Amino acid sequence: MGPKPTKPTTAKPGQAKGANRKRPAAKPKQPLPLPQRLRRLFTSLCAQIDGGHFANAVKTCDKILKLVPDDNDAIQTKLFLLLQTEKYDAALALIDASNAGIDRSFEKAYSLYRLEREPEAAELLRELKSKEGVDERGALHLEAQLAYRMGDYQTACDLYNQLLDTAEPQSDEQADILTNLQASQKHLDFINVEFLHALDSLPGALTSSLESAPPPSQQVPAAALSNLASTSGPAPGEDPAKTAPKRVRMKRVPKGVIPGVTPPPDPERWLKKSERSTHVQAKGRKKGGGATQGVVMDHPPASGGASTGHSSQKGGGKKKKNPSNYAPGPTEATPLGEVSYQPRPMVSKVTDPSQAESHNLGRFLRETYLNENSPSRIRGMRYDLVNTKQIHIRVKNGGEGKPVFDSCIALLQGLFPPNPNNRMTLANGETVVAPLNGYQYIPVETVEPSNDRSLESWTDCPAFEKHIKNFYGSDEFKKEAKNAEPFFNAVKGFVYGPEVSFENAVSVFDFVGTELTYNKSYAYRLPPTYIEQARHWANFHENGVFSSKDIGGIGNLPARTVLSPILTAMERIVWDDDPLQLMVQEISYQPFISLFHMTGIAERYPELQAMPNFASALAIELRGGDEGDPRDFLRFKFKNGTDDADFQVLHVFGHNGDIPLTEFIYRTENYVIDSNKQWARVCSGSPNEVSGWVSNSASVNGICAALLALVMLVGMFFLTRFVARRNKRRAYIRLEEPEPQVSYDPFWGEGFAGCLGMEDA
Repeated sequence: MGPKPTKPTTAKPGQAKGANRKRPAAKPKQPLPLPQRLRRLFTSLCAQIDGGHFANAVKTCDKILKLVPDDNDAIQTKLFLLLQTEKYDAALALIDASNAGIDRSFEKAYSLYRLEREPEAAELLRELKSKEGVDERGALHLEAQLAYRMGDYQTACDLYNQLLDTAEPQSDEQADILTNLQASQKHLDFINVEFLHALDSLPGALTSSLESAPPPSQQVPAAALSNLASTSGPAPGEDPAKTAPKRVRMKRVPKGVIPGVTPPPDPERWLKKSERSTHVQAKGRKKGGGATQGVVMDHPPASGGASTGHSSQKGGGKKKKNPSNYAPGPTEATPLGEVSYQPRPMVSKVTDPSQAESHNLGRFLRETYLNENSPSRIRGMRYDLVNTKQIHIRVKNGGEGKPVFDSCIALLQGLFPPNPNNRMTLANGETVVAPLNGYQYIPVETVEPSNDRSLESWTDCPAFEKHIKNFYGSDEFKKEAKNAEPFFNAVKGFVYGPEVSFENAVSVFDFVGTELTYNKSYAYRLPPTYIEQARHWANFHENGVFSSKDIGGIGNLPARTVLSPILTAMERIVWDDDPLQLMVQEISYQPFISLFHMTGIAERYPELQAMPNFASALAIELRGGDEGDPRDFLRFKFKNGTDDADFQVLHVFGHNGDIPLTEFIYRTENYVIDSNKQWARVCSGSPNEVSGWVSNSASVNGICAALLALVMLVGMFFLTRFVARRNKRRAYIRLEEPEPQVSYDPFWGEGFAGCLGMEDA
């Protein structure tokens, strides 16, 4: 028999051929092998972490741990994600439940610290530090944060300084360390200067009300509250399911974007490239003029920390001077001396006023010239109580402002100390003693550059700015700048705020010196010789700026102007009818440098080609000649701050002894600037720069200006001029005591210059 024939089928009208054929049943999808699933999950995990989707990454870690509960990589990654998302309770639970064979004590200590369980964290950290192979740097960071949280600010400062020494320059870690160090230093200063303990002296009712007072509340407008209520959640009675976020429609998602994995788009993509925060201006292109419309409020950061506690900066301060025109910046006076660079509200406390440098100088001058037992005493003056008609005090009140004035007051407190005899009897018989056990109030004349250029002639002077520019372009400056380059590269990690460059050497030295003096933690970490190197380069810089090879050069401008009022005072001293006996001027260091170059002192004493120390003094004494010599002589004496115990005798214009008065006048009188009008001509570069004494007064007054601190010079000059017109004259004392030679160590300058009238004993 053959095969059974099949019955032919015919399709129904409208039905496709084969439509009644059944499809084979679908086979169930086989799960992927475990290694492949893990590979896919870890790939997604990496993409989610790179995209910043930490919440989704935690879920992926849970999927991995569900497959492999003991996977250390997944556990460590999840722990990291929990710490990043600040879920510290969950992190502690994960650490306790994870494999005990892996030490995660550091993560546990950090979680305890963030949960404000400081004692447990500190105990765990102590155990952790005793183990080997621990991340020592991370432990130091955590230990410093714990010390700060627990109020041990000194330990925190020490640890942050230790970390700062090894931090990568310009890194995010260094910025964080500086911020934390500044905060620790502020708290430490707040406690050390006893501002904190001052609260204990307040009445109990006041302090209790301060502590129990509720925090201030801000009034929120009703409209804002209604808007907040309308957007904060579903209204009462509304189905939450209707307000749930809609699922993303994949058709609307751009190609290649995976929701929850791909990083979000740049929110600044609609802005111009030049307006984006990531835009970096190309080198060589000039910035815009910075014009604005309306009012721009600039709130400077609160100062704290050095210099003190250098800017802080650390503290963010401003440069003391502009190196191109020497426009002065903020300077602060402290109990020890001036802090130029960044004002610090809290500094090391000086318990003994006699240790203050300006006050010490005042006491020294009193012992030298206002002591009845001193051979150099000024006779005719009262030594116990001041006669304000016998003295004239002038103080520079230029860009530095307050500090020079404060230094002058400190000097006067030492020169004319309180005296209980400063009293008076009233009509009713009552005796009244001046405050502070007889404090003596001394009139002080402040000299502003806006109306008198005698004490600050180098600012706002185009000719002097040109002189500075020429100095910066000289071969000598370029050679020294190359030699100084290694130091300025190395010191960048210790200077926060000022531009670190050879042109700005003075501000760098200001910052380092101030921080070294007032910031204990900074002093611990500053490498040896850094302050000496900073001083050396600043000395070279200032010596070049404030000097000229020509005695009448523009670099000597400070010395050519500052002495006009002193010489005028000397004219008064030699007249018997005028009661003036003593004239004091409180100035800054610049005129000292110029005077030393004009008179040849800097050439003979190379160590004086530098900035003098704080509270330095230059005195010029008038002396008679030897027996048979009718001439009068000048002796220059200089005291370099508190480094010198006594005056040092200086010889001028190549002499080996005192210089005749007439010779000194002959060498200097043609280079003096004695009026604002003449100063303006000099600064404008007029060819008639040196025009002699410009004055409308008589010829006697027309000679009243010459050099910086030539205190006794013009006094004797007028004396010899007036002998023919007046038979009587004020005699002067012959100083016979030996003059000690004191070594000199240049540092900084803030000076004193005085006119001293003397009579024979």
